[in-house]
Amino acid sequence: MLYALDEIGEARTHLERALEIDGKDADAHNNLGNVLISEGSAADAIDHYQAASGINPNWAPPHHNLGRALAKLGREEEAVAACREALGLDPDDPEIARTLADMLAAADNVDEAIDVLKAACKSAPGDLATLFALGVNYIARRDWKDAVAAFENASAIVSDSPDILNNLACAYLELEKYDAAIEAANRATAADPSYALAYNTLASSYSGKFMYEESVRACDRALELDPTLFAAAHNRGLVLRRLGRVDEARRQLEAAVQISPGSPEGHGGLAALYGEIGMSDKAEAHYRKAIRVATEPGDYIYGLATLLQRDGRADDLMVEGQRLLSNDPECVLGYLLRAMGLSLLKRYSETEDALLVALEVDPDHFECLKTLAAHYHSWWRLEEAASVYERILEISPDNPNVLSQLLDVSLSQCNWKDYEKFSRELIDRVKSDIATGTALTADVFSLQALPLDYAFIAEAARNRATAYADEMEWAKPGVDFSFRPHDRRKIRIGYVLAYTWFHSLPLVLKEIIERHDRAHFEVYGYSLQRGNDSDFDRSYRAAFDQFRDLKADSPLSAARSIYQDGLDILVDVAGQTAVNCMQILTFRPAPIQAHYLGYSITTGADYVDYLITDDTYIPSELEPHCSEALVRLPDTFMATTRAAISAEPTCRSDHDLPEDAFVLCNFNHPCKFEPEIFGAWMRIMTRLPNSVLWLGDWSSATRRNLRREAEDRDVSGDRLIFAPILGHAEHCGRLRLADVAVDPHYHGGGVTTVDALWCGVPVVTICGKTPSSRLGTTLLKAAELPETITGSLGEYEDLVVALANDPERLKTLRRKIWDRRLTCPLFDTERYVRGLERAYQAMWKTHRAGEAPRPINIPRET
Repeated sequence: MLYALDEIGEARTHLERALEIDGKDADAHNNLGNVLISEGSAADAIDHYQAASGINPNWAPPHHNLGRALAKLGREEEAVAACREALGLDPDDPEIARTLADMLAAADNVDEAIDVLKAACKSAPGDLATLFALGVNYIARRDWKDAVAAFENASAIVSDSPDILNNLACAYLELEKYDAAIEAANRATAADPSYALAYNTLASSYSGKFMYEESVRACDRALELDPTLFAAAHNRGLVLRRLGRVDEARRQLEAAVQISPGSPEGHGGLAALYGEIGMSDKAEAHYRKAIRVATEPGDYIYGLATLLQRDGRADDLMVEGQRLLSNDPECVLGYLLRAMGLSLLKRYSETEDALLVALEVDPDHFECLKTLAAHYHSWWRLEEAASVYERILEISPDNPNVLSQLLDVSLSQCNWKDYEKFSRELIDRVKSDIATGTALTADVFSLQALPLDYAFIAEAARNRATAYADEMEWAKPGVDFSFRPHDRRKIRIGYVLAYTWFHSLPLVLKEIIERHDRAHFEVYGYSLQRGNDSDFDRSYRAAFDQFRDLKADSPLSAARSIYQDGLDILVDVAGQTAVNCMQILTFRPAPIQAHYLGYSITTGADYVDYLITDDTYIPSELEPHCSEALVRLPDTFMATTRAAISAEPTCRSDHDLPEDAFVLCNFNHPCKFEPEIFGAWMRIMTRLPNSVLWLGDWSSATRRNLRREAEDRDVSGDRLIFAPILGHAEHCGRLRLADVAVDPHYHGGGVTTVDALWCGVPVVTICGKTPSSRLGTTLLKAAELPETITGSLGEYEDLVVALANDPERLKTLRRKIWDRRLTCPLFDTERYVRGLERAYQAMWKTHRAGEAPRPINIPRET
């Protein structure tokens, strides 16, 4: 009674007197232990609890109290043992169960804690405190569905508990059930209008539904009630960033850090914001602060590493990785950072070694697996890449990016075993994303290799273009790009491309840039990736009047750099390829924006004004699917080069080609191959028993798979001859040994077709229904060779066979190609550039007149 009345000293005196009279009084020992605990004398209390349990070993309370006293002294294992003993004696006491569960959870044994609480809930189904504790432990285990069930059961007992309702809202939030979370959080604030934390939960729930203004107001109310509530201050900063109020977001996040300087989330939020707006120094400083104060700094270390990688700081990555490994030789992130640095230094075998060691420590580490897969993929070790991508899909089966990459790898090695399955899965995923308005994660460019109509591909492009804009929406209110009329005599054009090393795209673009009329045009160049300092890289950059490297991971910073150059027309040469400039384009850093060459179909973006094409590649019936105004060049939109042809003598025997065989060839990237066109090639070869098919030797897996596919179609695999990848001039020198080049179907050859025609080799193509299946047609028309354009797969096969069986016809055709090379529009680069310049002048004239972008047809020069 005295203890209950808080008369602690008097209670202790009476209990000590009772024990002097009867030292075997278990109840007195237990109560005296409770008094001593309240006075902070846990060690003395333990003696009395042990005495009580020794006197009455089957009485649960002293065991329970002993466990709590032992826990206060940090003797966790003994405390758990004592509580287990107590619960064994009285399994229906929910209070004992909760104490034991608390101890187990504190020892990171949450699973057993949940088992204990579940048993207690069965014994005492209406015990509110036990249900609440069960829900809290489910949250600790990130078991959100069971957490919802526990808190819903608790809410059914007491419907207006703000703590229960707030936790219920948090669990709904994690399940992305935002409406339910909003309802529960609103009930929590109604139950206790001064409950600041519930307003923060409400803010997060609104944010999940993109209701950012409502989210800010909820944060404001939380901070009004508790100005020191870090969670609300930090949350408000994140929401302001999503609203595009960048300066406010920065100030708010800085204020959040002032509230809680030891919060890693605060520093991490600021680091991400500074990184996005291109302020790398400040981003790095805050990442380092977050790493210092975080108990689990992995995400912040990876954020810092990504920043260092973006800025090309290989040595710093190596230092950071070594620092982590010095503290812990099995630190996976340490090996990952080393791998990122080694890759920047082009020490690729060491990159792989570091990743493999990391995966020995943690075989399921997502970032290491993703980096290793990309490493294998880039080095054409396709079977290894596929194996790693498959492992990632086992861990993350709904990852659409990985599914797209796995399909790309499968196509690249012509592994068509699961072609239908992967194609259908990818198409179904794209359809689902379009139907639900979810941001598309598949590579739109890769869809062109599949049997899809242009309307579907264009719809996918619109979805992804909208997503690029949405991703940058947060930054746009802080951007004020305005364009005033000027009296410059020259039109200033900027070309933005992802890379500058030797590849077909920079190769043809360089020829255009060098031929631009500098009396009427200034030409700026931009790259998203650093050059490799090769001869070609240096000559490409030197072709421009001004050239800049942009920060690919900071679109806003890149857009500002472009804007400061005062362009009249920004020409995107990447489109929706894997590494692209779309996020930069969303800021509209130039008054006119056009897409050209690299992707060549609609970008689907309302922030791209023009698409440069021709009337064969995108005929009038396909025009409604394009979001841009079409600029149709005469002859063809495709730029070409007059490639150097090696003068070194060569013959068929030098390349393992039979001297008397009819040599079909296709040197396209094998990702453009698919079962239907390969079947056509095999039928041609069956009809021409003395024929062989000459292909590029891209990988051992590709070689093996194609030979197996040939055997499956009753064609000997030995009739497929694989040529090593050579330099461009050497390749053109050997290419003349082929009789006929056979074009792919859905994704036609570009530079490969141009090379064949330049070397005098006829190309047979099918004029398809999509732009990518009409590329061969536009090239052959510009080469003045309409006779090798066919309208169906059957015509395609028949024409190749007819040419093989009529040597005189083939000889005449080859002579025609060779004789017209220097006069046909396809290889008249000077005339092509003049047409392109007239297109730019027409765009600029339309803009200067204050008119909206409109279709432009550039007539052929007479």
